[in-house]
Amino acid sequence: MKNILKISKKISAGIMLFAFAVTSLGFSASVPTRVDAVPSAIWNVAGSKVITFEYQSANYAHNVTLSQSETGELSGSGTFADYAWTITSGSVTGTAINFTANYTATPDAVDPLTTMTVTGIINQDGSVTGTWSDNYQAGSRNGTFTAPAGTAEEIPVVVVPKVTTNPATAITENGATLNGRNGNSPATGHSFWASLNTFSTEDPILEEGVYTTPDLGAIAADTDFSAPLSATGIAVATNTQYYFAAWSYVDGTWHPGQIMTLTTASTTPVTGTTTSTSTGGIDGEVVSGNGELEVTSIVKTKGTAIANGVFEDGWVYTFDITVPTNEKRLAMKLGDWVNTSNASNTIATANNVRISSAQADNSGAKIVLTEADVYSEPELTMATDLNSELAGMQVQVIVEVKVPTGSANGTYSTSYGIRTSPVISEELN
Repeated sequence: MKNILKISKKISAGIMLFAFAVTSLGFSASVPTRVDAVPSAIWNVAGSKVITFEYQSANYAHNVTLSQSETGELSGSGTFADYAWTITSGSVTGTAINFTANYTATPDAVDPLTTMTVTGIINQDGSVTGTWSDNYQAGSRNGTFTAPAGTAEEIPVVVVPKVTTNPATAITENGATLNGRNGNSPATGHSFWASLNTFSTEDPILEEGVYTTPDLGAIAADTDFSAPLSATGIAVATNTQYYFAAWSYVDGTWHPGQIMTLTTASTTPVTGTTTSTSTGGIDGEVVSGNGELEVTSIVKTKGTAIANGVFEDGWVYTFDITVPTNEKRLAMKLGDWVNTSNASNTIATANNVRISSAQADNSGAKIVLTEADVYSEPELTMATDLNSELAGMQVQVIVEVKVPTGSANGTYSTSYGIRTSPVISEELN
């Protein structure tokens, strides 16, 4: 081995973690928004009712008072003559109604305890029909029951169309793509808001400092949509955080997705003093005319990442490197990434970093680093030169970093090293 040159310096990057705002929707009896695959109404049986229980061809009218929660849970009580009972559990689900009740009077129904079970169906006119059974005096009784039309009331369900704001993509130093997804209602309009500061989506009226795209038109249900950040009219600057939200216009109302953030990339190269050492060869000499190993620039191609363990959503760096023509084999190492604000937060380099070069002879294959501070294997053998007028071979090495799920938000830095060595045929000469 003739010459091995090593070089190291610091690089850093930030993680962008997306926060989701969750809002709750209250029940209302106003005109419903109709949505496919969602019930258009619920049945409500609350109030004072008369339910007639049939037993052995005789009818017994019970006066019943019922309460029903928004989720359909039933409570209440009933009486017949001196007998009384209280519902212990029950529900209305769709057109099905059922409840279980324990008798509280008279003594013959309490000792032993009589429990009655009622199961019925709500008909279109609001009448209710079904069956009942109980264990009066430790025996077994059963029969049918009826309740007149209007016992149950049909109440429209208000379903607020769901709109989802998705993470921004194609983030560069001067732009980004905003993404959203329409919910399960076709929309006659859709758009995005963007701002340098957080904002409220409670009212579809723009606040000061909030920008919007034009109405992007009709869109089908369950459909993704996108627009450039610049389409909102906001000034796009390098290394700047933006807040954004997706909107859909359904049945005359604008409905928002959650507010998310993105940070544009920085293209400022990492600079610093480069140190190098040489080992091996004859007296450690560098052959004249072959060029010397040098990192001429590092461009932070993508300086923000989503912590989801996906390379495509991680950091990307482009290293411009001069490789000696007599040392075309290149390897690279990186230390673990350390949060600059809290050193206890780290990101392992092992299996989270990969390198590649279009100038290598492996058709751009990507080499994954399996250990921190250990040179990559196999080495990249450089085959083409981006600028033959300069000494050495001018190549680019792309470094990609995926950020594991759960990584803490912040800025991270690491050290790197680059090593070159001769190809085998040259070493034997």
